[in-house]
Amino acid sequence: MSDNTPTGRPQRSRAASRASQRRQDPDTFDARTRLSPDLRAIDGGISDLDMEDDAVSSMNNSNISRYASGDASGNAGGYAPGSVSGNAAGGAPVNDSSAAGGAAGSGNARNANSSPNSGGVNPAGSPQGTERGGSASRGQKRPVRRGRMGYFPKEAALALLFAGIVLGALVTFGVTKAGEEKRIRKAVEERSDETRMNQMRESLSEGTSVMTTLRKAYTDELVMYKDNKYIFLPIDRELKLHDFHSENVTELSSGEWKYTEGKKVISRKGIDVSSHQGDIDWKKVASDGVEYAIVRAMYRGYGSGKLVEDEKFKDNANGAVENGITLGAYVFTQAITRKEVEEEVEMLKKLLEPYEIGGPVVVDVEKTAEGDGRMDNIDPKLRTELVGYFCELVKEAGYHPMIYFNIETALLMLDLKELEPYEKWFATYNHDFYYPYDYSVWQYSDKGRVDGIDGDVDLDLIF
Repeated sequence: MSDNTPTGRPQRSRAASRASQRRQDPDTFDARTRLSPDLRAIDGGISDLDMEDDAVSSMNNSNISRYASGDASGNAGGYAPGSVSGNAAGGAPVNDSSAAGGAAGSGNARNANSSPNSGGVNPAGSPQGTERGGSASRGQKRPVRRGRMGYFPKEAALALLFAGIVLGALVTFGVTKAGEEKRIRKAVEERSDETRMNQMRESLSEGTSVMTTLRKAYTDELVMYKDNKYIFLPIDRELKLHDFHSENVTELSSGEWKYTEGKKVISRKGIDVSSHQGDIDWKKVASDGVEYAIVRAMYRGYGSGKLVEDEKFKDNANGAVENGITLGAYVFTQAITRKEVEEEVEMLKKLLEPYEIGGPVVVDVEKTAEGDGRMDNIDPKLRTELVGYFCELVKEAGYHPMIYFNIETALLMLDLKELEPYEKWFATYNHDFYYPYDYSVWQYSDKGRVDGIDGDVDLDLIF
């Protein structure tokens, strides 16, 4: 018989019901697939348990049918027909006291001698003994193992499912919160951009220059102007930054600047000179408080490439040393090969040999005013390599190397990371300290006045 239920309808397994639900309402049923992987794993495990439970139930129903669904004529369900007069399924004699139409079984339901107490079927048609084999006392059922892993209570599965749902809710909340934070950040940025634009509009309306306005507005970037366009460069926080502050600069009536921390002056007064200053009275220079003098020793022609000694170098070097002023020297380089760097350093060493050099020996790498120098158009990588090579050779000669540049040279013509080991001499003629990277000497004016020097002279603060 194909019917396994008293009503005659085939019993649908839970797996079949789930398949039907998937076909009828796929959106609702497959909502589980949008859960986290952990929840799907738990749900899948419960489905496996349900399917194994359905399989066991089907097996039990089949066995009950085989043992207990005999008809009035004595046919034992699923076995060879037997008669009420004594032929049970498989040819074993049946005692009249056994249930009408039911097969008696003690151990093997197919081929075993039956007796009234050996585990047959009770008058209601329910199994009294074992379902497949072995013996059991009347009224006891052998426990059914659910699944290969042993008995797994539904309560535990439901608890795991609930925990998974809670976990999924927390994950969803976290994603939602992250999305909300992103929207808030975007709103803040948009508001910041709006505020920035209003500030720039106000600044320009007040007559502030475009460059100053942009630099105040974009504080995390360095703004440059070159080739008829503005350039924005992010500040490299991995480089060493200076710690100078505008409020620490004191401007004297003479035009001289000092840098203080608290009430203590931490800067020293310096100048840099060349043949452009003509004859200098170094005694008066010393009396005016100058402590350092960095004099030009030589230069290379920016067109011809010829090496030239500064015609006032010896006079300036002797005058500074004789009046107790610390002496340093610089070279205006136009070297475009390593060989030319070596030539410059060799000549420099000969010039410096007679003097006690207590200050830095500097390579000036700024571009020419006309912008047509032989070094002006080499790429930053090569320029950086040559400058670094110069510093190394100076260091090997026993002097203290330093690099002189302005903001354009520093940001657009050199790789500062490669030159990080060397000290810098930076030229800028205001005290907003816009340039953020570290330097040891600050050239703050090219129009200074010092006793003993006719005309303008470069003024420096040495820290």
